Amino acid sequence: MQHNHLLPASTLLGTIARRHGTPSGDGSVESTHALGLEGADVAAEDLPPPDVVTDGLADTLDRLPSDEIADPVTFARARDLLLEQTTRTLTKARQSGSKAVFTPKELSSMEAVIKLDGTRPSLMLRDGEVPANHPFLGTWKDEVKGARYAIARTAASVGRIEPKRGGPANYFGTGFVIDHGRGLVLTNRHVLEAMWRRLRDVIDLKNGRFTFLDGAYIDFVGEVGSMRRNRFKVVEAMAVGPDATGNERLDAAVLKIRPLTTDEAKAEQQVVGDVPRAVPLSNELDGPLGQFTSFCVIGFPGTIPPPAERQGTEGKVDWQWVAYELMGGRHGVKRVAPGIVHKPLGSLVDDPKRWCFGHDATTLGGNSGSPVLAWKESGEPAFGLHFAGATTQTNYAHAYGPIHDEVLKTVATL
Repeated sequence: MQHNHLLPASTLLGTIARRHGTPSGDGSVESTHALGLEGADVAAEDLPPPDVVTDGLADTLDRLPSDEIADPVTFARARDLLLEQTTRTLTKARQSGSKAVFTPKELSSMEAVIKLDGTRPSLMLRDGEVPANHPFLGTWKDEVKGARYAIARTAASVGRIEPKRGGPANYFGTGFVIDHGRGLVLTNRHVLEAMWRRLRDVIDLKNGRFTFLDGAYIDFVGEVGSMRRNRFKVVEAMAVGPDATGNERLDAAVLKIRPLTTDEAKAEQQVVGDVPRAVPLSNELDGPLGQFTSFCVIGFPGTIPPPAERQGTEGKVDWQWVAYELMGGRHGVKRVAPGIVHKPLGSLVDDPKRWCFGHDATTLGGNSGSPVLAWKESGEPAFGLHFAGATTQTNYAHAYGPIHDEVLKTVATL
Protein backbone atom coordinates (compact mmCIF):
# COMPACT_ATOMS: atom_id res chain seq x y z
CA MET A 1 0.00 0.00 0.00
CA GLN A 2 1.65 3.20 -1.13
CA HIS A 3 0.67 6.83 -0.66
CA ASN A 4 2.38 9.59 -2.57
CA HIS A 5 3.43 12.86 -0.93
CA LEU A 6 6.42 15.11 -1.46
CA LEU A 7 9.10 15.90 1.10
CA PRO A 8 9.59 19.52 2.22
CA ALA A 9 12.15 21.51 0.23
CA SER A 10 14.35 22.08 3.31
CA THR A 11 14.62 18.34 3.91
CA LEU A 12 15.41 17.59 0.28
CA LEU A 13 18.02 20.33 -0.04
CA GLY A 14 19.65 19.51 3.30
CA THR A 15 19.91 15.84 2.34
CA ILE A 16 21.42 16.65 -1.06
CA ALA A 17 23.90 19.05 0.57
CA ARG A 18 25.07 16.44 3.09
CA ARG A 19 25.29 13.68 0.48
CA HIS A 20 27.39 15.71 -1.92
CA GLY A 21 30.05 16.82 0.52
CA THR A 22 28.86 20.13 1.87
CA PRO A 23 30.32 20.62 5.35
CA SER A 24 28.11 21.25 8.35
CA GLY A 25 28.42 24.34 10.54
CA ASP A 26 31.43 22.96 12.41
CA GLY A 27 33.26 22.08 9.21
CA SER A 28 32.61 18.33 9.30
CA VAL A 29 30.77 16.37 6.64
CA GLU A 30 27.72 14.54 7.96
CA SER A 31 26.52 11.11 6.92
CA THR A 32 23.30 11.26 4.94
CA HIS A 33 21.93 8.14 6.54
CA ALA A 34 23.02 8.72 10.13
CA LEU A 35 20.80 11.80 10.33
CA GLY A 36 17.94 10.50 8.22
CA LEU A 37 15.88 12.59 5.86
CA GLU A 38 14.52 14.91 8.53
CA GLY A 39 17.11 17.63 8.07
CA ALA A 40 17.61 21.17 9.27
CA ASP A 41 17.34 24.14 6.94
CA VAL A 42 20.27 24.73 4.61
CA ALA A 43 21.70 28.06 3.50
CA ALA A 44 21.93 28.78 -0.22
CA GLU A 45 25.71 29.20 -0.02
CA ASP A 46 26.06 25.71 1.50
CA LEU A 47 24.41 23.97 -1.44
CA PRO A 48 26.76 22.19 -3.86
CA PRO A 49 27.10 23.56 -7.39
CA PRO A 50 24.58 21.88 -9.70
CA ASP A 51 27.28 20.23 -11.81
CA VAL A 52 28.72 18.49 -8.73
CA VAL A 53 25.38 16.78 -8.19
CA THR A 54 24.58 16.09 -11.85
CA ASP A 55 28.08 14.81 -12.66
CA GLY A 56 27.84 12.43 -9.72
CA LEU A 57 24.37 11.30 -10.77
CA ALA A 58 25.45 10.78 -14.38
CA ASP A 59 28.41 8.68 -13.27
CA THR A 60 26.20 6.59 -10.99
CA LEU A 61 23.55 5.98 -13.64
CA ASP A 62 26.13 5.21 -16.33
CA ARG A 63 27.58 2.45 -14.14
CA LEU A 64 24.25 0.68 -13.53
CA PRO A 65 24.53 -2.98 -14.68
CA SER A 66 22.93 -3.38 -18.09
CA ASP A 67 20.74 -6.29 -17.01
CA GLU A 68 19.13 -4.06 -14.37
CA ILE A 69 17.82 -1.74 -17.08
CA ALA A 70 14.51 -2.93 -18.55
CA ASP A 71 14.44 -0.50 -21.51
CA PRO A 72 17.69 1.34 -22.42
CA VAL A 73 15.93 3.94 -24.60
CA THR A 74 13.43 4.83 -21.87
CA PHE A 75 16.22 4.81 -19.29
CA ALA A 76 18.27 7.29 -21.35
CA ARG A 77 15.27 9.60 -21.74
CA ALA A 78 14.56 9.54 -18.01
CA ARG A 79 18.26 10.14 -17.25
CA ASP A 80 18.38 13.24 -19.44
CA LEU A 81 15.16 14.63 -17.96
CA LEU A 82 16.45 14.23 -14.40
CA LEU A 83 19.85 15.78 -15.08
CA GLU A 84 18.31 18.78 -16.85
CA GLN A 85 15.72 19.40 -14.14
CA THR A 86 18.23 18.90 -11.32
CA THR A 87 20.46 21.60 -12.83
CA ARG A 88 17.55 24.04 -13.04
CA THR A 89 16.25 23.26 -9.54
CA LEU A 90 19.62 23.51 -7.78
CA THR A 91 20.47 26.72 -9.65
CA LYS A 92 17.25 28.22 -8.32
CA ALA A 93 17.97 26.90 -4.81
CA ARG A 94 21.49 28.36 -4.77
CA GLN A 95 20.04 31.72 -5.68
CA SER A 96 17.23 31.71 -3.10
CA GLY A 97 17.91 28.86 -0.65
CA SER A 98 15.22 26.59 0.74
CA LYS A 99 13.07 29.67 1.44
CA ALA A 100 12.23 29.70 -2.26
CA VAL A 101 8.87 28.40 -3.41
CA PHE A 102 9.39 25.21 -5.40
CA THR A 103 6.96 23.64 -7.84
CA PRO A 104 5.91 19.97 -7.55
CA LYS A 105 8.16 19.30 -10.55
CA GLU A 106 11.18 20.73 -8.73
CA LEU A 107 10.43 18.91 -5.49
CA SER A 108 9.86 15.63 -7.33
CA SER A 109 13.16 15.90 -9.18
CA MET A 110 15.03 16.44 -5.89
CA GLU A 111 13.29 13.43 -4.34
CA ALA A 112 14.35 11.36 -7.36
CA VAL A 113 17.96 12.45 -6.72
CA ILE A 114 17.80 11.08 -3.16
CA LYS A 115 16.58 7.70 -4.40
CA LEU A 116 19.35 7.44 -6.99
CA ASP A 117 22.49 9.04 -5.50
CA GLY A 118 23.07 6.43 -2.78
CA THR A 119 21.14 8.24 -0.03
CA ARG A 120 18.14 5.88 0.08
CA PRO A 121 18.83 3.15 -2.48
CA SER A 122 16.67 0.16 -3.38
CA LEU A 123 19.13 -2.56 -4.34
CA MET A 124 18.40 -5.68 -6.36
CA LEU A 125 19.67 -8.94 -4.88
CA ARG A 126 21.53 -11.68 -6.75
CA ASP A 127 21.84 -14.97 -4.89
CA GLY A 128 20.87 -13.00 -1.81
CA GLU A 129 23.64 -10.40 -2.20
CA VAL A 130 24.14 -6.90 -3.53
CA PRO A 131 27.08 -6.67 -5.95
CA ALA A 132 29.99 -5.23 -3.96
CA ASN A 133 30.53 -2.25 -6.26
CA HIS A 134 26.95 -1.47 -7.17
CA PRO A 135 26.75 2.24 -8.06
CA PHE A 136 23.63 2.83 -5.95
CA LEU A 137 25.36 1.78 -2.71
CA GLY A 138 26.64 5.28 -2.01
CA THR A 139 27.44 5.83 1.67
CA TRP A 140 25.82 2.49 2.55
CA LYS A 141 28.62 0.47 0.94
CA ASP A 142 30.41 -0.51 4.14
CA GLU A 143 27.21 -1.28 6.06
CA VAL A 144 25.78 -3.45 3.28
CA LYS A 145 29.11 -5.26 2.98
CA GLY A 146 29.21 -5.82 6.74
CA ALA A 147 25.67 -7.20 6.70
CA ARG A 148 26.01 -9.28 3.53
CA TYR A 149 25.60 -12.66 5.30
CA ALA A 150 22.71 -11.37 7.39
CA ILE A 151 20.99 -10.07 4.25
CA ALA A 152 21.48 -13.34 2.38
CA ARG A 153 20.21 -15.47 5.28
CA THR A 154 17.08 -13.43 5.69
CA ALA A 155 16.44 -12.88 1.97
CA ALA A 156 16.13 -16.65 1.51
CA SER A 157 13.11 -16.57 3.84
CA VAL A 158 11.35 -13.62 2.16
CA GLY A 159 9.01 -14.48 -0.68
CA ARG A 160 6.78 -12.98 -3.36
CA ILE A 161 3.12 -13.92 -2.84
CA GLU A 162 1.55 -14.55 -6.24
CA PRO A 163 -1.17 -16.34 -8.21
CA LYS A 164 -0.57 -19.55 -10.12
CA ARG A 165 0.78 -17.83 -13.22
CA GLY A 166 2.32 -15.00 -11.25
CA GLY A 167 5.66 -13.30 -11.47
CA PRO A 168 7.27 -9.85 -11.23
CA ALA A 169 4.35 -8.14 -12.99
CA ASN A 170 1.59 -10.20 -11.36
CA TYR A 171 1.70 -10.65 -7.60
CA PHE A 172 0.04 -9.62 -4.35
CA GLY A 173 2.85 -8.58 -2.02
CA THR A 174 5.66 -9.83 0.21
CA GLY A 175 5.73 -12.31 3.08
CA PHE A 176 8.36 -13.93 5.30
CA VAL A 177 8.61 -17.22 7.19
CA ILE A 178 7.96 -17.01 10.94
CA ASP A 179 7.58 -20.76 11.68
CA HIS A 180 9.65 -23.23 9.65
CA GLY A 181 8.14 -26.41 11.09
CA ARG A 182 4.52 -25.40 10.59
CA GLY A 183 5.07 -23.46 7.38
CA LEU A 184 3.75 -20.10 8.56
CA VAL A 185 4.34 -16.79 6.78
CA LEU A 186 3.63 -13.27 8.04
CA THR A 187 2.27 -10.67 5.63
CA ASN A 188 -0.29 -7.83 5.59
CA ARG A 189 -4.04 -8.06 5.98
CA HIS A 190 -4.48 -5.98 2.82
CA VAL A 191 -2.33 -8.50 0.91
CA LEU A 192 -4.67 -11.28 2.04
CA GLU A 193 -7.65 -9.13 1.03
CA ALA A 194 -6.14 -8.70 -2.45
CA MET A 195 -5.78 -12.48 -2.71
CA TRP A 196 -9.43 -12.91 -1.71
CA ARG A 197 -10.66 -10.41 -4.30
CA ARG A 198 -8.68 -12.09 -7.07
CA LEU A 199 -9.02 -15.76 -6.12
CA ARG A 200 -12.36 -16.01 -4.34
CA ASP A 201 -13.52 -18.72 -6.78
CA VAL A 202 -10.87 -21.06 -5.36
CA ILE A 203 -11.07 -19.95 -1.70
CA ASP A 204 -13.40 -21.31 0.94
CA LEU A 205 -13.96 -18.67 3.63
CA LYS A 206 -15.52 -19.74 6.92
CA ASN A 207 -15.32 -18.00 10.30
CA GLY A 208 -12.38 -15.88 9.21
CA ARG A 209 -10.34 -18.83 7.93
CA PHE A 210 -9.36 -18.75 4.26
CA THR A 211 -8.85 -22.22 2.76
CA PHE A 212 -7.14 -22.10 -0.63
CA LEU A 213 -8.21 -24.89 -2.96
CA ASP A 214 -5.72 -23.74 -5.58
CA GLY A 215 -4.16 -20.71 -7.16
CA ALA A 216 -1.95 -19.09 -4.49
CA TYR A 217 1.82 -19.45 -4.11
CA ILE A 218 4.86 -17.86 -2.55
CA ASP A 219 8.21 -17.86 -4.35
CA PHE A 220 11.30 -17.42 -2.17
CA VAL A 221 13.63 -16.56 -5.09
CA GLY A 222 12.21 -13.87 -7.36
CA GLU A 223 15.58 -12.27 -8.13
CA VAL A 224 16.59 -10.22 -11.14
CA GLY A 225 17.93 -12.34 -14.00
CA SER A 226 17.20 -15.64 -12.23
CA MET A 227 15.09 -18.43 -13.72
CA ARG A 228 15.15 -20.36 -10.45
CA ARG A 229 12.00 -20.81 -8.43
CA ASN A 230 11.39 -21.97 -4.90
CA ARG A 231 7.62 -22.01 -4.80
CA PHE A 232 5.28 -23.25 -2.10
CA LYS A 233 1.50 -23.45 -2.12
CA VAL A 234 -0.58 -21.26 0.16
CA VAL A 235 -3.20 -23.53 1.73
CA GLU A 236 -4.75 -21.49 4.55
CA ALA A 237 -4.70 -17.98 5.95
CA MET A 238 -6.18 -15.79 8.68
CA ALA A 239 -6.08 -12.08 9.36
CA VAL A 240 -4.48 -11.05 12.66
CA GLY A 241 -6.70 -9.35 15.23
CA PRO A 242 -9.94 -7.43 14.68
CA ASP A 243 -10.42 -5.19 11.66
CA ALA A 244 -10.65 -1.39 12.02
CA THR A 245 -9.86 1.79 10.10
CA GLY A 246 -6.75 3.96 9.83
CA ASN A 247 -3.82 3.02 12.03
CA GLU A 248 -6.19 1.32 14.48
CA ARG A 249 -6.34 -1.42 11.86
CA LEU A 250 -3.84 -4.19 12.52
CA ASP A 251 -2.55 -4.75 8.99
CA ALA A 252 -1.23 -8.26 9.48
CA ALA A 253 -2.13 -11.78 8.37
CA VAL A 254 -0.63 -15.25 8.65
CA LEU A 255 -0.45 -17.68 5.72
CA LYS A 256 0.07 -21.44 6.00
CA ILE A 257 2.15 -22.92 3.18
CA ARG A 258 3.21 -26.41 2.10
CA PRO A 259 5.93 -27.73 -0.24
CA LEU A 260 4.94 -28.70 -3.77
CA THR A 261 4.36 -32.37 -4.49
CA THR A 262 6.79 -34.15 -6.82
CA ASP A 263 4.40 -33.73 -9.76
CA GLU A 264 3.73 -30.08 -8.93
CA ALA A 265 7.45 -29.37 -8.66
CA LYS A 266 8.10 -31.07 -12.00
CA ALA A 267 5.46 -28.89 -13.63
CA GLU A 268 7.09 -25.81 -12.07
CA GLN A 269 10.55 -26.98 -13.18
CA GLN A 270 11.92 -26.84 -9.64
CA VAL A 271 12.94 -29.27 -6.95
CA VAL A 272 10.78 -30.10 -3.95
CA GLY A 273 12.15 -27.83 -1.26
CA ASP A 274 11.96 -27.45 2.50
CA VAL A 275 10.30 -24.39 3.96
CA PRO A 276 13.07 -21.79 4.56
CA ARG A 277 14.30 -20.95 8.04
CA ALA A 278 12.11 -18.72 10.17
CA VAL A 279 13.08 -15.07 10.46
CA PRO A 280 13.50 -14.39 14.21
CA LEU A 281 10.97 -11.93 15.61
CA SER A 282 11.93 -9.38 18.23
CA ASN A 283 9.58 -8.02 20.90
CA GLU A 284 12.23 -5.50 21.92
CA LEU A 285 11.38 -1.88 21.23
CA ASP A 286 14.90 -0.57 20.52
CA GLY A 287 14.31 -0.71 16.77
CA PRO A 288 10.82 0.84 16.66
CA LEU A 289 12.00 3.57 19.07
CA GLY A 290 14.73 4.56 16.60
CA GLN A 291 17.64 3.46 18.77
CA PHE A 292 19.44 1.57 15.99
CA THR A 293 21.69 3.54 13.64
CA SER A 294 20.09 1.82 10.66
CA PHE A 295 18.05 -1.18 9.50
CA CYS A 296 16.95 -2.70 6.20
CA VAL A 297 13.74 -3.81 4.51
CA ILE A 298 13.74 -6.83 2.19
CA GLY A 299 10.87 -7.33 -0.22
CA PHE A 300 9.45 -6.98 -3.71
CA PRO A 301 8.73 -3.33 -4.56
CA GLY A 302 6.17 -3.18 -7.34
CA THR A 303 5.39 -1.00 -10.29
CA ILE A 304 4.24 2.56 -9.83
CA PRO A 305 0.46 3.24 -9.80
CA PRO A 306 -1.41 4.51 -12.89
CA PRO A 307 -0.80 8.23 -13.67
CA ALA A 308 -4.21 9.28 -12.36
CA GLU A 309 -3.22 8.02 -8.90
CA ARG A 310 0.19 9.69 -8.77
CA GLN A 311 1.55 13.04 -7.69
CA GLY A 312 4.69 14.60 -9.12
CA THR A 313 3.21 14.87 -12.63
CA GLU A 314 3.54 18.26 -14.24
CA GLY A 315 3.07 18.95 -17.90
CA LYS A 316 4.52 16.07 -19.87
CA VAL A 317 6.93 14.87 -17.18
CA ASP A 318 5.85 12.33 -14.57
CA TRP A 319 8.61 12.35 -11.96
CA GLN A 320 7.57 9.14 -10.28
CA TRP A 321 7.95 7.51 -13.69
CA VAL A 322 11.42 9.07 -14.03
CA ALA A 323 12.58 7.66 -10.67
CA TYR A 324 10.98 4.30 -11.48
CA GLU A 325 12.83 3.99 -14.78
CA LEU A 326 16.15 5.12 -13.32
CA MET A 327 15.87 2.47 -10.60
CA GLY A 328 16.08 0.13 -13.59
CA GLY A 329 12.41 -0.19 -14.47
CA ARG A 330 12.59 -3.73 -13.08
CA HIS A 331 10.19 -4.25 -10.22
CA GLY A 332 8.60 -7.21 -8.53
CA VAL A 333 12.10 -8.60 -7.94
CA LYS A 334 13.75 -9.02 -4.56
CA ARG A 335 15.47 -5.91 -3.21
CA VAL A 336 17.03 -4.67 0.00
CA ALA A 337 16.51 -1.05 1.06
CA PRO A 338 18.38 0.50 4.01
CA GLY A 339 17.05 3.34 6.13
CA ILE A 340 16.41 4.60 9.64
CA VAL A 341 13.42 4.96 11.94
CA HIS A 342 12.67 8.68 11.81
CA LYS A 343 9.24 8.67 13.46
CA PRO A 344 9.65 6.45 16.54
CA LEU A 345 6.98 4.31 18.12
CA GLY A 346 4.57 6.54 20.05
CA SER A 347 5.31 9.69 18.02
CA LEU A 348 2.67 9.32 15.31
CA VAL A 349 -0.40 11.41 16.11
CA ASP A 350 -2.69 9.08 14.14
CA ASP A 351 -1.61 5.95 16.04
CA PRO A 352 -3.94 5.53 19.05
CA LYS A 353 -2.84 1.91 19.54
CA ARG A 354 0.82 2.97 19.68
CA TRP A 355 1.86 0.07 17.49
CA CYS A 356 3.19 1.94 14.42
CA PHE A 357 6.44 3.70 13.59
CA GLY A 358 7.69 5.62 10.57
CA HIS A 359 10.81 4.80 8.56
CA ASP A 360 12.47 6.28 5.50
CA ALA A 361 13.67 3.30 3.44
CA THR A 362 12.67 3.46 -0.23
CA THR A 363 9.65 1.23 -0.86
CA LEU A 364 6.86 0.73 -3.39
CA GLY A 365 3.50 -1.02 -3.20
CA GLY A 366 4.78 -4.60 -3.56
CA ASN A 367 6.83 -4.16 -0.38
CA SER A 368 3.66 -4.71 1.66
CA GLY A 369 4.42 -7.50 4.13
CA SER A 370 8.20 -6.95 4.17
CA PRO A 371 10.20 -7.51 7.37
CA VAL A 372 11.95 -4.51 8.92
CA LEU A 373 15.24 -6.01 10.06
CA ALA A 374 17.83 -5.21 12.71
CA TRP A 375 20.58 -6.18 10.30
CA LYS A 376 23.44 -5.42 12.73
CA GLU A 377 21.99 -7.42 15.63
CA SER A 378 22.70 -11.08 16.34
CA GLY A 379 20.32 -13.22 14.31
CA GLU A 380 19.13 -10.13 12.38
CA PRO A 381 15.61 -10.28 13.87
CA ALA A 382 12.56 -8.58 12.38
CA PHE A 383 11.32 -5.84 14.71
CA GLY A 384 8.68 -4.53 12.34
CA LEU A 385 6.20 -5.40 9.58
CA HIS A 386 6.05 -2.84 6.76
CA PHE A 387 2.52 -2.08 5.60
CA ALA A 388 2.29 1.32 3.87
CA GLY A 389 4.40 4.17 2.59
CA ALA A 390 4.73 7.61 1.15
CA THR A 391 7.93 7.20 -0.89
CA THR A 392 10.85 8.62 1.16
CA GLN A 393 8.64 10.84 3.31
CA THR A 394 7.15 8.32 5.72
CA ASN A 395 6.76 4.58 5.46
CA TYR A 396 4.65 2.86 8.08
CA ALA A 397 5.40 -0.37 9.88
CA HIS A 398 3.89 -2.20 12.82
CA ALA A 399 6.31 -2.73 15.70
CA TYR A 400 6.31 -6.46 16.38
CA GLY A 401 6.34 -6.14 20.16
CA PRO A 402 2.91 -4.50 20.51
CA ILE A 403 1.28 -6.93 18.03
CA HIS A 404 3.03 -10.07 19.30
CA ASP A 405 0.10 -11.41 21.33
CA GLU A 406 -2.36 -11.00 18.47
CA VAL A 407 0.01 -12.76 16.06
CA LEU A 408 0.41 -15.69 18.47
CA LYS A 409 -3.38 -16.03 18.80
CA THR A 410 -3.66 -16.36 15.04
CA VAL A 411 -0.71 -18.75 14.82
CA ALA A 412 -2.35 -20.99 17.42
CA THR A 413 -5.48 -21.40 15.29
CA LEU A 414 -3.72 -22.33 12.03
